[in-house]
Amino acid sequence: MKRYIILFFIFLVNSCSVSTIKFSAIEPAEINIPDHIEKVMVVDRSEPSKSNQAENILDGLLSGESIGLDSHGAEKCIKALQYSLTDSPKFLLVSNDAISLKGTGTAEFPEPVKWKKITKITKDYDVDALIILEAFDSSSLIRDLGIRQQKIKKDGKWINISKNVVSLDVEVQAAWRIYDIVNKQIIDEKRFFDQKSFERTGNSFLLAKKKLPSLYSAVSDAAYFSGEQFYFRISPHYITISREYYKNLKNIKGYKIKSENTNALFLEASKKVQKNDWEGATEIWRKIVNHKNNQVSSRACFNMALACEANGKINLAIDWIKKSINFGSKKGAIYLISLKERRKANKKLEEQL
Repeated sequence: MKRYIILFFIFLVNSCSVSTIKFSAIEPAEINIPDHIEKVMVVDRSEPSKSNQAENILDGLLSGESIGLDSHGAEKCIKALQYSLTDSPKFLLVSNDAISLKGTGTAEFPEPVKWKKITKITKDYDVDALIILEAFDSSSLIRDLGIRQQKIKKDGKWINISKNVVSLDVEVQAAWRIYDIVNKQIIDEKRFFDQKSFERTGNSFLLAKKKLPSLYSAVSDAAYFSGEQFYFRISPHYITISREYYKNLKNIKGYKIKSENTNALFLEASKKVQKNDWEGATEIWRKIVNHKNNQVSSRACFNMALACEANGKINLAIDWIKKSINFGSKKGAIYLISLKERRKANKKLEEQL
């Protein structure tokens, strides 16, 4: 089991006193999966069995659905989940090329796979659970959204032109079950409904329609997104957090930057942050947190809170941001809400990891 956090830092320098930092953290899954489940295998069961093939083909003909479209979408959905699981801090994905299961071939949940069959198909694999795509279905609709005005520049002047707008709306349904092989229990059963819309414009309805992505491409995008959403449901996952911090002491009313070297210290600390030297940065900010100017102290405390959060010390970050608020920080109140949310998420994460 992988239990680690890797932080990546990217800086977007602004022209004022504030810069933005982005770092990676782990967010808990939507649901808790039992601790004994570490090695998992993903299996597709969305293809129709022999007894359902005729009905499935007839339904496709009546609905005008392209042949093989749902099979293609299910494959993308499976791949999205498998790819995401390779980066999971909780699960180890076990690959398989031989297991094939049949279901209804429609959006309907089939009866659960018999445990005798589960045991048989997994006997050659060291796995704790099977994640099965029990059913997959897609539907689509092309809509004429009418005329929309657009502004374009022509001969140095802005003019309004009329464009036809067309959308391709795609919905996919993916039904999942997780089979706990050890305890012979189904520990999760979930159906996802995911929608994506693609808009294009043209000088006529037909010209706009020609610009729409192919149905296979649109269903692929929606199906891939659906697979990712199920991953977020069952596994802790990496997210990117964006935070602001103070790089200098500009825009403080009544404070003269050139009166002392405190601003230079802030700039030096900012350079250390850019080099991922949080220890060096905090050594500088710590000297300024009790500055005679409350706003200077507020910014130093604010930055100390960020350094603590970036290093996973959320409770300490909350203590520092409260100090920043006491010195008059307006940004601190918003940041405090975010930190409390992270503390709550971390408690859930500890249970899952």
